[in-house]
Amino acid sequence: MILSCFITVPAFAAVSVNVAKSGTDLDAQLQKTKQSCGDISNDLAGLKSMAGIGAVATGAGTVAGGVALGTGLAKASVDTNVAQLEQSLKKLEEKQNSASQQYDKIMLSDDIFRECPALVAAYGNMQGAELEQSKVQSQIDAGNEKSKSLGNVRTGAMGAAAVTDTVGTVLAANNRVDDVLQSKIDSCVMNVKKLKDAYNAARVEASADTETMQRVDNIVRACGEWENVDLSSINKKATGATISGGTGAALAIAGLFTSASANSNKVRTDDSDAGRAKEKNLNTAANVLAGGTTIASAVSTVFNATQISSIKKAADVAATCEEALQ
Repeated sequence: MILSCFITVPAFAAVSVNVAKSGTDLDAQLQKTKQSCGDISNDLAGLKSMAGIGAVATGAGTVAGGVALGTGLAKASVDTNVAQLEQSLKKLEEKQNSASQQYDKIMLSDDIFRECPALVAAYGNMQGAELEQSKVQSQIDAGNEKSKSLGNVRTGAMGAAAVTDTVGTVLAANNRVDDVLQSKIDSCVMNVKKLKDAYNAARVEASADTETMQRVDNIVRACGEWENVDLSSINKKATGATISGGTGAALAIAGLFTSASANSNKVRTDDSDAGRAKEKNLNTAANVLAGGTTIASAVSTVFNATQISSIKKAADVAATCEEALQ
């Protein structure tokens, strides 16, 4: 009986040591988990904020591109009308010249009094042609002024799109999950797994109180959701926004210079066939570039919006995890 007591006591003492060690491991791992998972939401908040700013920037680029396109199309309509008026003016000039020649011919005739009725009619035709010509010329001048103004608006809108799309592109290029944030999340996932192991060990050995066990269980459930978060989608959306935003910026810059060239006095005042063809081609190209800018900017805005959605999902997991760690 005495020998049995000496054998039993050391065995009981060893179990007590193991139980105490298990409880200590759970507390230590809980602290490590809090350290690794406790400050991720701040980084994600920064990403979400930048994605929002990027979406606003490229959204403004979309609007500016749309304004440039709409203005360019309106300008094209005005230019077409001016061209038609110029054709009418040319015919009126021919009519006026013809009437003037007829009037001069009658004035130079020997029998001017006999030709008096014809003289009066010729003079009336000449005066009427001059008045109509003056009226059409006024319409042409007003049309050219409006065309010039619309061209300036288009150029300005393209410049605005170039700036906003460039800003959006720079933001998108840098708004991604970097190695530092990725390592934080990887560390959190790893420590949550270790916490789960420590939790299972403590439950088997009954080495922690009920309150602690319930708290650890909540943490494991909440923070374990990090394993289901697809962080790669955030970076994919950033790449998409960067490419489309960069495309929009490049098209806007090209459109800016093309529109400015088309609306320059040197091009507008060249009345030769080659000059008119050049102006028309430049205006068409500027409108096409404005349309391309609008589309590319809109695509970039969509990428930014979907990136915000992906970041929000990760931020929700971070918030729930950090709430459980409190």
